[in-house]
Amino acid sequence: MIAGVVTLSAKPIIVNSGKDLKHLAKIENKLNEGGAEIDLTVVMRNGRWPIGYLEMAQAGKFTNPALCAAWHSDRYQPGTGVYTVSAEVMLVGAEDVYDGVSGVIGWLDSESGVGISFALNHYDGFQVGTVSFLADDADANRSLDGLFELDGSPAGAATGSAWSGKGSHDGSKWVRMGLAFSTPTEEDKAALEDVTARITATVFKTGKKIVEGTREIVLLTNLPMPEGSKHRFGYFGYWDSIWDEGNKVAICRNLKIDGELYNSPPTIEPIDDLIINENGTGEVIVLIGDRELYSSQIEVSAESSNPALVPVEGIAISTSGPKRTLTITPSANAHGEAVITITVSDGVDQASAAFTLTVNEMNDPPILSVARGGDGGLTVEWAGGGVLQSSTDLKSWQAVEDAASPFPADPADAWKYFRVILE
Repeated sequence: MIAGVVTLSAKPIIVNSGKDLKHLAKIENKLNEGGAEIDLTVVMRNGRWPIGYLEMAQAGKFTNPALCAAWHSDRYQPGTGVYTVSAEVMLVGAEDVYDGVSGVIGWLDSESGVGISFALNHYDGFQVGTVSFLADDADANRSLDGLFELDGSPAGAATGSAWSGKGSHDGSKWVRMGLAFSTPTEEDKAALEDVTARITATVFKTGKKIVEGTREIVLLTNLPMPEGSKHRFGYFGYWDSIWDEGNKVAICRNLKIDGELYNSPPTIEPIDDLIINENGTGEVIVLIGDRELYSSQIEVSAESSNPALVPVEGIAISTSGPKRTLTITPSANAHGEAVITITVSDGVDQASAAFTLTVNEMNDPPILSVARGGDGGLTVEWAGGGVLQSSTDLKSWQAVEDAASPFPADPADAWKYFRVILE
C-alpha cells in the first residue's frame, strides 16, 4: 500500500524545461544485442542557444529487444505514492516513418529498474506498460506485468484496456502526457487484494482539454512503490523497430511533477580535528550539500562542548555556497579542548559533523615598563613573572638580586638596561 515518508509540500514543479539536461540521470536496457545507443540532447539554435526542447534519438544497426531508456530526475523524487508526472511530447518521423516511441515514466525503482510508462506509439496509439530495464528476459523488458483492469483482471494490449486510440491527435502538434498515481479505493482493494495504486493516463491537447477521441486509461497496479529516494520519474522512449537502424525518436520538454516530494536530508562531510595555540584563531572548511535546495539555502549552526574555551559567539560561519568557512576564536588566555558540532538543516531534516579543537597552552611574554622619577631614578615594573636582569652594554646580563615589581633603581643605575627573563 502507499506509505508516507518525510516529504516537502510542493506546488507543481517543472523539473526540466527542455533547455538543458541538468539533474537528469539515465537508465537503459541491460539487454542490447546489437549495441545500439539511445540519447537525449539539447536542441540548439546556431549551435549556441537552446531552443527549448530535447531531442531523443537512437543509433545503431539493430537492437533486440527494442532499446528502452528513461531520463529520470535525480534532484526531485516523489514523497508519496500520490502524484502526477507529465511532459510535452512530439514524435519525429524520418520520411514519415514514426518508429520512435516516447512519453513519460513513473513508479520507477532506480535500484530494480522496474517502472510504469505511458508512451505514444504512432501506429498503435497511447499505451501504458511496465518496463524492466535490468531484466535478463527480453519478454520482460516491455510488458503488462503488474497492471490490471479495475475488476482485478490482467490488463491487455488493446484499446479497451492498457491502450487508447490516437483519436484526433495531430502528429505535428505537442501533446501533454500525464501519468497519475493515486490511493486505491475500497473497490480497488476488493478487486485486487495486493493493489498498491490506481493509475490514470491522460493525453491533453491544451490545458485540461483531452485530445478528442482518446480515453483515459485507468488501471490498477500491484507493483511495490519504490522506497524513499529510489522512487523516480522522468522522460521515457525507445525505438520500436527491432531490426531497423535507429533514428530520431521524439522531441520533448517540460517534465513536471505534481505532488509531495521526498525530502533528502542535507549532507555534511567529516571535519578534521584542529589544533591552534592559545590566543590564536583557526579556520575550518566545511563541505555541505542538499539534493533539493541550493547550498545557499542550507542553514548552518555550531555548538561547543566547552563554552568557557570556545563560546558560540567565537565561531563565525560564512553564509553562502557549498564550501563554508568556520573562523574560530577561543577565549583570551584559555587553553584546553572542545568538541565543536556543526549542524546543517534544510528546514525539515538535519545532519551533523563534530571535530575536536585543541588549544595549546602558551607562556605569555612578560610586560615590562620603565618610568623615570624627578630625581633621575627609575621605577621598573613587570607582569607575568620572570627574573629582572640588568646590563650596561646589552651583551652581558646579570640578575638583579631580590628584585620584585615595582623595582626602584637608584639614579646611579638609571643608565642601565633592564629586561625580564621567564624562568
